[in-house]
Amino acid sequence: MKTVSATQAAKNFGQILDSARSGRITIEKQGRPVAVVYSYDEAQALEEMKMRDLERSLVQGLKEFTSGKSTPFDENAVARICATGRKRAAAAKKELT
Repeated sequence: MKTVSATQAAKNFGQILDSARSGRITIEKQGRPVAVVYSYDEAQALEEMKMRDLERSLVQGLKEFTSGKSTPFDENAVARICATGRKRAAAAKKELT
């Protein structure tokens, strides 16, 4: 992934847009990543993956609920949900690269 400074991105915005067609570009401010620019097609693919993942999760949740396998929403639920989300995000990111 190409990395440019915010100053470079501002000065060469058209070039950044053209480059985003072939790969993601990380924009850094004071040496820290603050944004990523990527193509519209990649954005559409990400949205489609998120919707498919949401649909799979809903279907699985409904199956678990109707079969009595659902888990209670307690103090550990947030941690379980976040851990699952991080795993899915990492898998989706890996799928894109």
